[in-house]
Amino acid sequence: CAVMSSQEELTQEICEEFYKLVKPKGVMLVMTALHGCEACRGVKVGNVPTITSWFMGVFREKEPREEFMFLIQK
Repeated sequence: CAVMSSQEELTQEICEEFYKLVKPKGVMLVMTALHGCEACRGVKVGNVPTITSWFMGVFREKEPREEFMFLIQK
């Protein structure tokens, strides 16, 4: 596994590996993480999550993606 330089890249790599290994019709991943570096340096704000998403296959179509987002918000 390659060294990740960002949460965005990690989100994408997880989706791509799952898609390759499982071969589903689609994959969508929404990742939420708290980054300690943002609290200690940089913007100096804590407990603010960073949210990234990546989608492949059928989730590139608007309707399945919107349904997925609706379901995870519940």
